[in-house]
Amino acid sequence: MEPPSERSRKRTVAAGLRRLQQKPGWNPAAGSDRPDAATQLRDLGDATRRERTYDGAADCADCGKERAATGDETALCEAHLADAMGLG
Repeated sequence: MEPPSERSRKRTVAAGLRRLQQKPGWNPAAGSDRPDAATQLRDLGDATRRERTYDGAADCADCGKERAATGDETALCEAHLADAMGLG
């Protein structure tokens, strides 16, 4: 029995590759809508920081004054604004 030709091997490999690429998650060239782990971690940290800041701002007298002055229910004092932006 003769070994398969180079052309025959290439066809077999290409057919197998096409089958694999059709399976979900097996085609790296297709890209992904899901953000990478570093982006997810950064977003989680941002969300946690904002939540913690707004929880603390609810009882802050300076934030209350800022809300009254601007009419904006989300207004923050300088200290809480810096915390929300990750600068504090």
